[in-house]
Amino acid sequence: MILAGLGLGYYAYTHVSRPRRPGGEPPAVVAEAPLPSPPQSTAPPVVFNEEQFEKVRASTNDSDARVRWQAAKFLIDAHDPQAESIVVRMVQHDEDAGIRREAIGVLESRASPQVILVIVAALKDSETNVRLTALQALGRIGDSSTVPAISDSLRDVDEHVRLSALQTLTALQERRNSDLKRIEEDRQRYQQELAEHRKKVEAMRKKQS
Repeated sequence: MILAGLGLGYYAYTHVSRPRRPGGEPPAVVAEAPLPSPPQSTAPPVVFNEEQFEKVRASTNDSDARVRWQAAKFLIDAHDPQAESIVVRMVQHDEDAGIRREAIGVLESRASPQVILVIVAALKDSETNVRLTALQALGRIGDSSTVPAISDSLRDVDEHVRLSALQTLTALQERRNSDLKRIEEDRQRYQQELAEHRKKVEAMRKKQS
């Protein structure tokens, strides 16, 4: 009797209780998807302490230019608080023109007023390629306050620098024209939206009166 009851119960479950698919088969059991692994919550260990950072800073005065610049790159990537001042010093005083150019490229992305002054001063560098790099950096920064200094480069002894100065001034003027156009388009759009708003307000007042 017990076995018969179990058999009837199973039959009822498989043929009556469980919903069937259109083809007559009971729906497949869907397994739950596994939960994703939690992210790592433990910070990686500190690799360098202040003493080690100081050794790397000292390497920015190495006799070899490659060592000096590699040390500077390390400090930049490590977000050392002294990195920017070290790079500024390299622009101003490093004997290797290649390093001075690389350092200008780094400062370009940090374009604070103090940094812009350092790059402007590089327009007077003794090496043509450094002056060219400074002009290109100022063009990308796009600060209009540098226009007088860039204009002075039109009297540079090197024709490539003079040409680059004109190209930089042209780029700055084009950027200004673009900004003026955008401002005028914004003003016209505002005036149009304001006029439409006033029409809607006036239409609502007429309906209410």
